[in-house]
Amino acid sequence: MNYPKISILVPARNEEDNLPVLLQSLEKLDWPEEKTEILLGNDASDDRTGALMDAFARQRTGVKVIHLREENDQPLTGKTRVLDELARQATGEYLFFTDADIALPARWIAGMLAGFSPGTGVVVGATGFRRDSWGATLQGIEWLMALSIFKIAADKGLPSTGLGNNMAVSREAYDAVGGYRTIGFSIVEDYFLYKKIIEAGFGFRHLLTPEVLAFTVPPKRYFEQRRRWIMGAMENAPAAMAGGVLQALCIPVLLLLGLIHPVIPALISALLVLIYAGFILYFGKKLQISGYLRYLPLFALYISGAWFLQFIYYLLSRETVWKGRKY
Repeated sequence: MNYPKISILVPARNEEDNLPVLLQSLEKLDWPEEKTEILLGNDASDDRTGALMDAFARQRTGVKVIHLREENDQPLTGKTRVLDELARQATGEYLFFTDADIALPARWIAGMLAGFSPGTGVVVGATGFRRDSWGATLQGIEWLMALSIFKIAADKGLPSTGLGNNMAVSREAYDAVGGYRTIGFSIVEDYFLYKKIIEAGFGFRHLLTPEVLAFTVPPKRYFEQRRRWIMGAMENAPAAMAGGVLQALCIPVLLLLGLIHPVIPALISALLVLIYAGFILYFGKKLQISGYLRYLPLFALYISGAWFLQFIYYLLSRETVWKGRKY
């Protein structure tokens, strides 16, 4: 078997709680160590993130740690600056992107590379949440449902968005667009890179297979994360927010329709539940996971309420704060 050299890029800022799980999963990746380059970027952390990275690098070959200081006069900021530096030092034929709060599957590299064919520039994997709590489970259904929609669209040649914690690009495609140094800063850097690669004429794939299914943890600052996503989408691809807007309007619209006739919102709600069930069955079959369907009634309440509150938060908050930085 031909094993191309790959580079795994991991930016991290104050991730001492999550990083050990990622590092353990990196150790278990089923790919030759001599063909695996791991670049860890410490983004001016003030906790033990840098120390954990250094300790990991001492235990394994092929690991490089880049410590970045807080600097305000750089053309790039935040996560984009870290990824730019990591990518400039990477030597692999493919660049794999993930985050510090991810647990990667052992077959991740082979699974993602299976999505590449001649001309393909970017491959997007799948990320979910383990069913450790109600909140994680409901967010997991939401994520996997969105990824199912992206997968279906991609199979029809319609691009959607990247996934910064589970994405791979060919070095050829990354260099063709000039990398982050050329395309510049974006608060949703994964989408920006994905978009530029496709605009440059490269192909794209979205995968929903067990081999590429990674798991993350719920964000500690849920609404800050969602505001960042909404802000990035509104600035770069407003059409991508259509589904979110519809979900946010669902509750007030149903209440208004109930004033006309109480049966109307009941019928619409029943139809939405059937659609949600269809997507749960779809991603369950693709990813070979089960147990989500029993959360369907609660999810139907969660999804519309969550998006309504997200947009209220987005409209009322004056600035986007993420990882202690204002954007």
